[in-house]
Amino acid sequence: MVTTASLEPVAPPPAEDRAPLGAHVSIAGGTWEAGPRCAEIAATGAQLFTKQANRWAEREVTPEEAARFRAAMAATSVRWLCAHDSYLINLASPDPALRARSLDSFRAELRRCHALGLDALVSHPGNFMDERASGVARNADAITEALEAEPGPTRLLMELTAGQGTVLGSTFEEMAELLARLPAHVASRVGVCLDTAHVWAAGYDLVADYDGVMARLADVLGLDRLGCLHLNDSKAKCGSHLDRHELIGEGTLGAEPFRRVMTDARLAAIPKVIETPKGDDAAANDGRMLRLLRSFAAGALLAVVAGPVLPGGARGRARRGVPGRRRVAHECRARHAAGAGVARGGWPGGAWRRRSPGERAAGSRAGCARRRCPYGPVAWRGDGAPCLAGAPAGGGG
Repeated sequence: MVTTASLEPVAPPPAEDRAPLGAHVSIAGGTWEAGPRCAEIAATGAQLFTKQANRWAEREVTPEEAARFRAAMAATSVRWLCAHDSYLINLASPDPALRARSLDSFRAELRRCHALGLDALVSHPGNFMDERASGVARNADAITEALEAEPGPTRLLMELTAGQGTVLGSTFEEMAELLARLPAHVASRVGVCLDTAHVWAAGYDLVADYDGVMARLADVLGLDRLGCLHLNDSKAKCGSHLDRHELIGEGTLGAEPFRRVMTDARLAAIPKVIETPKGDDAAANDGRMLRLLRSFAAGALLAVVAGPVLPGGARGRARRGVPGRRRVAHECRARHAAGAGVARGGWPGGAWRRRSPGERAAGSRAGCARRRCPYGPVAWRGDGAPCLAGAPAGGGG
C-alpha cells in the first residue's frame, strides 16, 4: 500500500476545484467559527454539525447567528455547505416515543439548516430493530412528514450505510426502495450521499471493481440523485459492515479508488467532503488530505505502476533496478517546481525514501535526477517532468 503519511502534496489552488471539496469542520465556539477553520485548510466545501451531535438538546438559530455565520463563510472560498444530523435520530424505530423524539429532532435539524442557508443536510437511514420492510416504511413516512412540515432550500441527502446491525440503507436497492416510498412533492428535495468507507464495508468493492460499482449505482439509484461524496478510507475489510474511517491511502481501500473518484467525469460536479481522522492537529491532517485529493484530480502527484509480486528475497534486486517490484510511486512536476522534499518508491508496508536535508533546503533537483526507477531507466527527470519512461533530461545516471 502506498502510504501518504510522509507526503506533503503540491496541488492546484482551491479556486481550480471543479466541485466543492472540503472536510467536516468543528463549530466549537459558534457556527461562525467554521469559517476560519475552512479557510485554514483551503476548503471550497464543508460539512458541520449544527448542534452537539450526541445530545438530544435542540436549539434554534437566531437571525444574529445566521448573519454572523454567513458573513464568516463569505470571507472564505467555500461555495457549498452541508450539515450532518444527530447520531441519535432514528426515524425507522418501532418505538413510538423514540420515533417521535427523533422526528422532532430531525425537524429541528432542517430548521437550523434552512436558517443558516446550508445547501444540504446529510442523514443516515434509521435502525429498523424489528422487521426490515416495516422499518423502511416508517423511515419514509417520517421523512415525508418532516419535509412537509419544514419547507426550505436545504436538500436532504440520505447517506448509504455500512450495514452494521439493523441499520437500513446499506445496499443501493434498499436505498432506492426508501426513496421510492417518498411522494413526488417531497422526493424532489431528496438525494443520496455516498460514503466510500461505508459502501466498501457494505460489500461494494471499489478496489477491484470500481467501474462495476459505479455502473450499479447508476442503474439502481441514478447518478442524478448523488448530491455529495464522503471520501474516507477504511480500517475495515470489504464486506465487514464495520464503519471505521481512516486517512486516505492508509487504509484497506488504498489510494487508487480515490484517484478514480477524483478523475471520474461523471462525478466531477459532485461536492466532496472528507471525514478522516483528525489526529492531534485537525487542520494539518485535513489540509494534507485535501491537497492529496486535489493532486489526484490534477493527475500530477502520483502515478502508481503495478507489476508482478517479487518472490521472497528479491527486494535487493529491485532496489538495484531489476524490474518486477510490486509497485512504485512517483511524484512529478509540481513537487520539483516547489523544491519540496520528494518521496520516492514505496515498498509494501510503507517505507519511503526522501532527498537529503541539504537537497531539500536547496530545492535542488539533482538528487532526484540521478535516481533510477525499478521499472525503467529513470526515476526522476531533472526538468521536473513525469518520470514514467525515457532518458533523464539534464543528465542523471
